[in-house]
Amino acid sequence: MKKRTKWSVAGAIVLAVVIIGVTSAMKGRNKATEVRMEKVQKRDLVASVTASGQVQPHTKVDISADISGRIVRLAVKEGQMVTKGQFLLEIDPSQYRANVERATAAVASARSQAAQAKPALAQAQRNFDRLMALKKANPTLVSDEQIEQLRTQVEVAQAQLEAATHAIDQATASYRDAASSLSKTTIVAPMSGRVTRLNVEQGETAIQGTFNKDAATMLTISDMSVLETKVKVDETDVSRIKIGDSTVVQLDAFPDTTFIGRVSDISNSSVKGASTGGTGGSADQAIDYEVTIQLLNAPAETRPDFSSTAKIITSTRNNVLSIPIIALTVREDSVKPDTALTLARKAPSKQVGKRDVEGVFVVGANNKVAFRPVKVGIAGEKYFEVVNGLKEGENIVGGTYQAIRELKDGATVRAQKEQPKKAGETAVDIAIRRNEYVAIMGPSGSGKSTLMNLIGCLDTPNAGEYWLAGELVSDKDEDELARVRNREIGFVFQTFNLLPRATALHNVELPLVYAGVAADERRKRATEALERVQLGDRVQHRPNELSGGQRQRVAIARALVNQPAILLADEPTGNLDSTTSEEIMRVFEGLAEQGQTVIMVTHESDIAAHARRVIVLRDGLVSSDDKRATFIKSAGIAPPNLNRKD
Repeated sequence: MKKRTKWSVAGAIVLAVVIIGVTSAMKGRNKATEVRMEKVQKRDLVASVTASGQVQPHTKVDISADISGRIVRLAVKEGQMVTKGQFLLEIDPSQYRANVERATAAVASARSQAAQAKPALAQAQRNFDRLMALKKANPTLVSDEQIEQLRTQVEVAQAQLEAATHAIDQATASYRDAASSLSKTTIVAPMSGRVTRLNVEQGETAIQGTFNKDAATMLTISDMSVLETKVKVDETDVSRIKIGDSTVVQLDAFPDTTFIGRVSDISNSSVKGASTGGTGGSADQAIDYEVTIQLLNAPAETRPDFSSTAKIITSTRNNVLSIPIIALTVREDSVKPDTALTLARKAPSKQVGKRDVEGVFVVGANNKVAFRPVKVGIAGEKYFEVVNGLKEGENIVGGTYQAIRELKDGATVRAQKEQPKKAGETAVDIAIRRNEYVAIMGPSGSGKSTLMNLIGCLDTPNAGEYWLAGELVSDKDEDELARVRNREIGFVFQTFNLLPRATALHNVELPLVYAGVAADERRKRATEALERVQLGDRVQHRPNELSGGQRQRVAIARALVNQPAILLADEPTGNLDSTTSEEIMRVFEGLAEQGQTVIMVTHESDIAAHARRVIVLRDGLVSSDDKRATFIKSAGIAPPNLNRKD
């Protein structure tokens, strides 16, 4: 073959390779991103803030004793209506009546002494006056010593009279005190209302409420004509709430009915909230504000402490342009530099004036997208109000989050196709709010363990998204997931998983050791966590020195010590008897009351009934998602004794 021919063949091969490479590059560059497309439409939007709390009367009185003694008469029962001034109960008056009698006698004795002191003073004064008159008439008959003696007698008599007068005052004061104590043995109603709590029985001993009000409260009278619910609202939401805002309230006791309310008060100071995770300190503390909502049409059967969920309506918009919340994204915008300032020198690599701009990707001709700034208004449950930047009917990218995050101007997109589910694949859509107490239950094979692994970041979903504490975690790698688990999730296992040779304190300290927390801070936080689960007196006990319930409480304290966003409990009562199980449930209830988010996985209906919300899985799907009262009714089980105390 000639040399020229060889070069021609070689050139053809190189050209072919270049053409193939360019074609492949063009194909890669023009590859369309699969997205979910949606039209800009008009909708009715309602912006709201949802929070949970408990029903309380607007006016109530906790009645405690100002004296101690045995209750000898009890004239009311819990639930009974009483009127102001009505007799309620009597504390044994015997001792206090005797004190009054002694005080009466002391007053009489003091008055008798005063009666004796008055004539004695008068006699001494007359003797002194006579002696002074005699000395004046004949100075030699009376000595100065005699005059001084009689003057002293007058002064002594005067002092005795004054002492007797003060004794009367003292005895009278003692009498008034004894009479007051005697009057306190009879308790009458300070207001009209219903006896909503009765903590004592006839024959029990009433104690003074000076140091421990809760223990000393004998009964509570409530005016049930005006009811309200107090809810805790996050600092990011409370600024949107105004006094007078309409509210839709659901009471767990009436699951099929909603009630109307209005915001009547917003606290000016924050209440202590649950920690949101991290390494501790005030920066990780959730800041909540108490919002009071007055119920306008609560049924007569409503009782104090009924669990309630309030949806506070902060804004409404009718027939406004809207876009899916997920469609709104942020891109960096830059202000063009002043060329007069940059002609003589190289422009800086980082331009001053760059800022983040909110907008959406609009799908144009040939399915190419362009980022367009959009101003949005209120946020409904799924959609933002569009103030300006879009027109009705325009096609925008509405998902997925991953696709929107990676899109750039000019990219080509194509509509997402509905993919048929493979065998064994199901879709679950669940939202759990901060501070909720949720039980997930279902039979074996229902998907409980899979869902728990996903929530606990022990596994990742094949499709879809998982958001935790405002962060997308479903696309994170193993190292990132490990950091999320350590920071945001506290695990409680069925088998405790305690180190047998370590004390309760050291077992609880263990996660802090892995987190690199200093020894003094570890010990402080571990002790506080044990105190939260009522084990402050067991910090130096080893597992074999603790009961099953106490060991599980150590495990709960270990889960809490890193101040996680979620307390995730897997069959926490599986290895416990019924009495100890109730003990652990009371711990969870107490943590939920403090604002801790609790998610409990169980297969036992009576355990699930302690949660405020119960999600039932069946064959990998959500079979039901109900409030506590609805679940109890459908399951046909007895309600748990939520107020029981040891």
